[in-house]
Amino acid sequence: MSDVRWRPAARADRQALQQFTCCPDTDHPRKSDCEQPWAHEVQGYLRQTALPFCLRNPAARDQRLILVEDGPALVGAAVHALTDDDEPQGVRDRAIVVYAVALDCQGKRLSDGRRASHAILDAVVEDAVSRHEQGARIVMNALVDPRNISSCACLRGYGILPRGRDESGEFVLHAARIS
Repeated sequence: MSDVRWRPAARADRQALQQFTCCPDTDHPRKSDCEQPWAHEVQGYLRQTALPFCLRNPAARDQRLILVEDGPALVGAAVHALTDDDEPQGVRDRAIVVYAVALDCQGKRLSDGRRASHAILDAVVEDAVSRHEQGARIVMNALVDPRNISSCACLRGYGILPRGRDESGEFVLHAARIS
């Protein structure tokens, strides 16, 4: 029997999020000193910004902080939200703002046999679809630092494919229709 589940974050999750670690190089105080600055940035966002913002502004772009657990362990977290391109009468455009797998779960399978990264993306997609009317066309986007090879591979493996670069040329835009 599997103990894998997801849920929206709540105030009671503050301490677990403040201890959440997805950056392998935790001995440095600054992102610029990190070998994986994207992981450092995501970890800081999840620890300090995501929960207060989502709780304080629940309607702001329908931003949702989702936690994935396997038994008592916090396996990962993700934030998804509507984008500026969202059309309530047309295509619902959502973005994965951040997603992260806990350091000790990276590259591993959970008790239900799924990869931890796919369990997090499954939770994001399920929650995103539940936020809109049945039959809505929903596109999921993610901007990824091209040096973050594992996230690029994970998104591709999940079917959220690279579609070019963002306007700045700095990030790879991944996108897929999810419903």
